Amino acid sequence: MVANVLPALFDDKKFKLKNAQEFEYKFNIHNFDIITELFTPELIIPQSIALNGKFESESNIFTFRSDKIPSLTYADTKFSGLVLNARNNADYLDVRVRSEQIVLSDGITLKNYSLKSELYQNQIATLMDWDNKDGLNYGNVQGMGMVHSGNRFEFDINPSHVTVMGETWDLDASSHIAFSGDTVSINNFNIHNGNQTISVGGVISQNRNDKLNVDICNFDLRNINFLMSDTSIHLYGRLDAEGFVSDIYHDIIFASTSELDSFHVNEHYLGEFELVNSWDNENKRILTTGLLSRNNIKSIQFAGSYHTKNKKEQLEYQLRFNETNLNFLNAFLPEDVSNLRGLANGTITLSGNVDQPKLKGKLDFQNGGIKVGMLNTEYFFGGIVSITEDMIAFDNIPISDIKGNLGSAQGTILHKNFENWNFNCLLEFNKMLCMNTTEEMNPLYFGRAYATGSLEVFAYGNNIEVTVNAKTEKGTRITLPLYGSSDQSIQDFVKFVDRDSVVTMENDKLDLSGITLNFDFDITPDAEVFIVFDKLAGDMMRGRGAGHLQMLIDPLGEFTMFGQYVIDQGDYLFTLMNVINKRFSVRKGSTISWYGDPMAADIDLKAVYKVMAAPTEIMAPDVAALYKRNMEVECEMTLRQNLFKPDVAFDIRIPKGDENVKTALNGIRSSGPELTRQFFALMAINKFLPLTNSISNASGNALSGGKSTVSEMISSQMSNWLSQISDEFDIGLNYRPGDEISSEEIAVAFSTQLLNDRLTVSTNVGVAKGNSANRNPNQLIGDFNVEYKINKDGTFRVRGYNESNEFDITRTAQAPFTQGVGVYYTEEFDKLSDVKLLRKIRSWFRKKEDYKHHDDNSESRVPDQKGEPCLAEEPRLQKK
Repeated sequence: MVANVLPALFDDKKFKLKNAQEFEYKFNIHNFDIITELFTPELIIPQSIALNGKFESESNIFTFRSDKIPSLTYADTKFSGLVLNARNNADYLDVRVRSEQIVLSDGITLKNYSLKSELYQNQIATLMDWDNKDGLNYGNVQGMGMVHSGNRFEFDINPSHVTVMGETWDLDASSHIAFSGDTVSINNFNIHNGNQTISVGGVISQNRNDKLNVDICNFDLRNINFLMSDTSIHLYGRLDAEGFVSDIYHDIIFASTSELDSFHVNEHYLGEFELVNSWDNENKRILTTGLLSRNNIKSIQFAGSYHTKNKKEQLEYQLRFNETNLNFLNAFLPEDVSNLRGLANGTITLSGNVDQPKLKGKLDFQNGGIKVGMLNTEYFFGGIVSITEDMIAFDNIPISDIKGNLGSAQGTILHKNFENWNFNCLLEFNKMLCMNTTEEMNPLYFGRAYATGSLEVFAYGNNIEVTVNAKTEKGTRITLPLYGSSDQSIQDFVKFVDRDSVVTMENDKLDLSGITLNFDFDITPDAEVFIVFDKLAGDMMRGRGAGHLQMLIDPLGEFTMFGQYVIDQGDYLFTLMNVINKRFSVRKGSTISWYGDPMAADIDLKAVYKVMAAPTEIMAPDVAALYKRNMEVECEMTLRQNLFKPDVAFDIRIPKGDENVKTALNGIRSSGPELTRQFFALMAINKFLPLTNSISNASGNALSGGKSTVSEMISSQMSNWLSQISDEFDIGLNYRPGDEISSEEIAVAFSTQLLNDRLTVSTNVGVAKGNSANRNPNQLIGDFNVEYKINKDGTFRVRGYNESNEFDITRTAQAPFTQGVGVYYTEEFDKLSDVKLLRKIRSWFRKKEDYKHHDDNSESRVPDQKGEPCLAEEPRLQKK
């Protein structure tokens, strides 16, 4: 049959069977390994296959068909849904191959593949096409061949095209390939896409003077990005190259030169690349020299050889780095680490083989920087990094944050053949920015944190463990949202788009899966902590204090907290029904404690809201007229037990009230319902309610207090917004409308700390304006307070102040301001003998002999000549 179709293979001899043969066949092969192991071990057919056909020798008819073969592998090429067909008629043979998908060894996939070949009188016509149905990958290649003899064949390519990732490459019709014994000649084999061309031409033969030339012009590296095993890495640049190969049957000779213009890895520019290769036949190696230039600087120079015979040590290269920009390495970093930058100097040797390369050397990094995604912080570094076969190590490299605060880093990064990366890094820092996140990045806790301490990052596989042991520093503002599941609106999960548009929904929130966080914090009064109970209503507490908190997040995302926070100073913005919006001052010593579940914290908190109100309505009728003047009233709220379902108790105090006022308050306290009624009246309308059932009086109080409530709610919100302008100072706004007794007031409060927090300055500046009803005079509000810590721990302080006096119509000679200056001492102690000041005063009045009256064997610590403590023997008393 083959002799009838391609007679040139058999020197045009005619073959005919002596006896006529005619049969049909049908095979069901359940185990194809028996055949493939003997003849084609590269062929793997895991399923059973069915084959059928017929043969008639007289009419020279042969047919062959296969059922669909689900899968078949030949060498590194995998076929799916494969169907084979062949039929002939006398001197004509038709071969058809169809496959649903072919995956080539380099990962290229051809879908809906079809091959058609027609053989007639030594001629072969071939058509091959495929279509991936994605509009980006398809092809049509066709040609005509002629068989002249068993060792002589030629093939002409007809106009063809191949489209890869949307780029179409055309094959010229003049391409001609001829095989004649050991000689292969290629003429005008050209592939082009616009101004991109790949040309191959020449002869390979036993004659060493024959050459095969390859020329590449304007080749865009984007054409090979689909071949990258890591789909996140993209190459860019224009390649021009030329080379030749000859005498491959004896002592191979080849050489090539390449130039790569505007070389990028992802969006990072590397420079201009030059490469020269040549063959060293004596040592059977490829000699290579290369240069990467960036901004006229020889950034990377390398030279070496590739040994073709030595499979264990194929690589022998030396790379020299000169102010090499590191930003291209971002393409190879873990997802949570980005924006690596800086310059590198040093030398690295490359050895081993292509499958297991080995690096060794040292690099000196300058002006380095990197961003840590989970903390949203950037750090700058410089120093020497050592590189070995399976490790990258650095020791005591100085680091700094964006404000110049210093620290040091040490660590090791381990890998196995540049896979299975593990690293363990330790950062020690002093007053450094350690967290700068927003609620969108991490809804569990967020804010800005400056700290002194250490941070250890340990990563293995897809898991990262972060351990922080730190003490908070000035500028820290941390928010703990304790309002449960995040609030959503319809805009968060419904988006209207055009019918024909394609929209990709992105999730910008930080993914904490596989990440273990262990934050061990010593909270100091330098840190400001916000605890938000209701984000929409603005129900929150802000405070400064001290405590030890441990926050844990496991790889499943479970968040736990342990520790106690003792409030030194703070305020609580209390909201009720989105109408009452009052700012309470938190009493010093209030605590919040966590025992695991952050939603089940215990609270022991006292908060005070101060309001100016006249106690007229609660006084006895015979003296009520004497108490029409506004007085400072303290509404005290105590919260205990569970933070979200606390036991709440109320109290009302008037610190400057006389005995009559205190008696009236005691009467209110004796009745729980009456105390609650008066408490919320002061909260809602800034007035006491009458103790009688006078509806008219109550209505009047409600109307006159309504304006005060609205103005205070607006003032509280404005103060919240203003306080977020800067971490260096606090700004607040307060507005109170006037009535028939009090003046209309508007004031701006400002406070800051200077001279390493030893000087505290706070002001409250504004104006109080009377009206026709109260006839109060207009006056300035010029309150200020200046406090300086005389010693470092702040026990001795000096304070000066100026306070505006409340206008009192009964005092005609009242001054508008009260000033004062003084020195005071403050100290916390458990028992009187622990007070440092008392111990110091007692030491002043001791007799000198008292210092000498000790046991003969006692020792004391005294400074040596260098000022360091040393042991010295006590002088003894001399007997008279």
